[in-house]
Amino acid sequence: MDAAVLESGRYRVLVVDDVEVNRLIAIDLLSRLGVEAAEARDGLEALWAVQNGLFDLILMDVQMPVMDGLAATSAIRALPTPVARIPIIAVTAGWHIDESRCAASGMNDFLAKPISIESFTVKVMKWLRPPEDRFGH
Repeated sequence: MDAAVLESGRYRVLVVDDVEVNRLIAIDLLSRLGVEAAEARDGLEALWAVQNGLFDLILMDVQMPVMDGLAATSAIRALPTPVARIPIIAVTAGWHIDESRCAASGMNDFLAKPISIESFTVKVMKWLRPPEDRFGH
């Protein structure tokens, strides 16, 4: 699936980051793919957003005030399905945050900052595919 196949507004992604410029960059990249985005400034806002909205994917910063991304992801995974099954991509610049800690909290994938447009697009497109297509089945 490439970006040209996405129907504008068909997918909705929650961008969670405490840094406004990071949210704006992600939202801009998503809009180029035809994806609608909502935003949250910390894990607690993200938890509220997923309980009150429908999302196909979450881009979750790991290090944030109030509630970090690892705790927010664990809380989301404890919610009833289908909310608990929303794919979550860890987004972090933290050199000491490793992929295994992200996976242990329930995150599905990992994206390191600074984000390249190519890696961002590949990860988002992978997780917006239907579940049976995400791993080449």
